[in-house]
Amino acid sequence: MTILIDADGCPVVDLTLQIAKQFGIPVIILCDTSHQIEREGVQTLVFDKGAGRRPVLILTILAAKKAPA
Repeated sequence: MTILIDADGCPVVDLTLQIAKQFGIPVIILCDTSHQIEREGVQTLVFDKGAGRRPVLILTILAAKKAPA
């Protein structure tokens, strides 16, 4: 399991990271160039602003995680 956070619109980024750390769950933060959110020990993916980009990125990440090894 990996938690994906749409950090541009999530008011509980730090709380989510704290809980994920307690349970050893990896987190990926997604944000655009106007809201670069970096946290230590967490992967952050920054992408260009634009409607519809984030859902495509999330689906791409999910598809990659389900792909057979």
